[in-house]
Amino acid sequence: MVDDDIPRFKRTLEEKSLEPTLLVIDHYGWGAPFEKECRSLTGHIVVIDDKANRPHDCDVLVDGAAGRQDEDYRKTVPIDTTLMTGPDYAIIRPQFARKRDMTLKRRQKEVGVAQVLVSFGAMDRHRLIPRTIRALGMVAPNATIHVIVGAKANVFDEIRTLANLNKRVVVHADTDCPAEIMSRSDLAIGAAGVTALERCCMGLPALVVVTSDNQVASARGLEAAGAAVVVGNATAISDALLGHAIADLIGDDVTRRRLSTNAAGLCDGLGVDRVADQINELSR
Repeated sequence: MVDDDIPRFKRTLEEKSLEPTLLVIDHYGWGAPFEKECRSLTGHIVVIDDKANRPHDCDVLVDGAAGRQDEDYRKTVPIDTTLMTGPDYAIIRPQFARKRDMTLKRRQKEVGVAQVLVSFGAMDRHRLIPRTIRALGMVAPNATIHVIVGAKANVFDEIRTLANLNKRVVVHADTDCPAEIMSRSDLAIGAAGVTALERCCMGLPALVVVTSDNQVASARGLEAAGAAVVVGNATAISDALLGHAIADLIGDDVTRRRLSTNAAGLCDGLGVDRVADQINELSR
């Protein structure tokens, strides 16, 4: 892959008359071989990763996943690489940090589950959203269900149909304000990717399903921190298990409060500022 990608990258720089002083790489297919070739093209290299499964040649490596530690990368990067691992360095949008304090204060007063957020990524390739909507219709018929999904998802028409049948289902297609939805939700049911840390920033108790291999470590970290209840893997979870897990959490105010407190303590939403400060240091 490097043999093809490096010449293409060089041509792009030449065509645009660019001489970058810093290169940020966020790509599962690239690692140390590609990054070594880039050394002659730029002053510094920052890598964003969440798998910890290959060597890197970079000045800074960022992995904000829950449970991630420097030790996961120390043997696969140069000795002088600055490692920024764990939720303190989660790169999430500033809108979450802005709403955090107000939301956490509200959560201290709220009891019960009136509004539920359901979000399994833009595409929901495992069809977890319609399954979750149906489960909630049985175990929490009075709750408002907020669904965040991409308008191009294969399940979008099915979700729209369910929303037409149940007026408590509100579909937010390609929304640009997820922080507002999370802020007013009492419970979330979703995946264990970056969105899980957005939920943590908002102190939103969550039921988590692992939807891809790169979420396994994050799910373990969330569970170890007491920040979420992990049900299992999307390829193995049954409708019955999903429904029981949702019902149990909705009926347990104590557990939801504990999850909210632990989640809020795991991620403060300021990771992007810390990463930006470190990148600025490279330029000095």
